[in-house]
Amino acid sequence: MVILRPPLLPLGLLLCLWLLCSPASCTNPTAKCKPICSVTNKRPSYIDIYPRGYESNKLYTVSLIVEPNITSVILEARDQNNSVIGSWQNPSQSCEGRAEYNLKGQIRTLFEAKWMSPKSMNISSVMIYIYCTTFLRHAELAVLILSRKPTTTHHKHTTKNSANRAFLSPVREAIQILLIFLTSTLLF
Repeated sequence: MVILRPPLLPLGLLLCLWLLCSPASCTNPTAKCKPICSVTNKRPSYIDIYPRGYESNKLYTVSLIVEPNITSVILEARDQNNSVIGSWQNPSQSCEGRAEYNLKGQIRTLFEAKWMSPKSMNISSVMIYIYCTTFLRHAELAVLILSRKPTTTHHKHTTKNSANRAFLSPVREAIQILLIFLTSTLLF
């Protein structure tokens, strides 16, 4: 009787290697996005963006008061099509269009970050998502909207899509690890 188990061993190893390097896990191997555990809508005591109206290729300043329990501020800018746009200056780390600024100190302080709008002229409005996160990665979300015509900033309660984006990458990685484990136990 011929034993088929040894020829399956190299095939199993190749399958595990393929799963590790599949396009789903290699889309952005350098990104180290930290997941957010929960998101609640809460507007900081002071939040502002200057200038208030949206213009292409312009430098904006986002300012807010952060409480002592906040360890980082995550910022993200999206256009009317929900695409990440523009660039944040000097973040502690960047991941999938989000800029994370780690905070030092345990006092209530004024936080400021600079964002450069893109040169594209076909953008009518921009939503600036501001996540104030604690050490345990619980976040408070505030959203500022910049419109093409000069207006005041508005607060909008949208957390579902942003929270899903924050969890998408870690969940994908966990599923791949589980598949590799199950495959290796079946083959070996």
